[in-house]
Amino acid sequence: MQGYEKLLNRLIDNEVEFVLIGGFAAIVHGCTTMTQDVDICCSFDEPNMKKLLAALDGFNPLHREKKSPLGKDAEVLARFKNLYLLTDLGALDILSMVEGLGQYEDVLKHSVALDLFEKSCNVLDIDGLIASKKGMGRPKDDEAIFQLKAIKDQSK
Repeated sequence: MQGYEKLLNRLIDNEVEFVLIGGFAAIVHGCTTMTQDVDICCSFDEPNMKKLLAALDGFNPLHREKKSPLGKDAEVLARFKNLYLLTDLGALDILSMVEGLGQYEDVLKHSVALDLFEKSCNVLDIDGLIASKKGMGRPKDDEAIFQLKAIKDQSK
């Protein structure tokens, strides 16, 4: 968890425009599921990729599959749709869109600003998480969907 805290703080401190999604977002809302990475959705425009590179500087980001260095060219990164990285702080999945919700701008509309590690962070809201988990159609997400629905019902 310590690496994830530092990773998220670096993204926030470098003003990367992103929404925390996936398993870690579900945990933030109260799920007891486990996760092996941090998932974010962000704009893949060049200015945001420059901020991302600054946030990851010094933490040896590698493309997860090829184990090759990420590179330092924001213009090249802006051509990607997704990045799956390994860093010294942990695994980071960076997506331009979320199944069931759409592109970053749509995902942002389904986010809430929450205090996370003493900083404000945009986190996918419970309804958005449920929609995205359903959109993935993976059996492993069923437990998270069940828990998220229960959390939502308790908050009414």
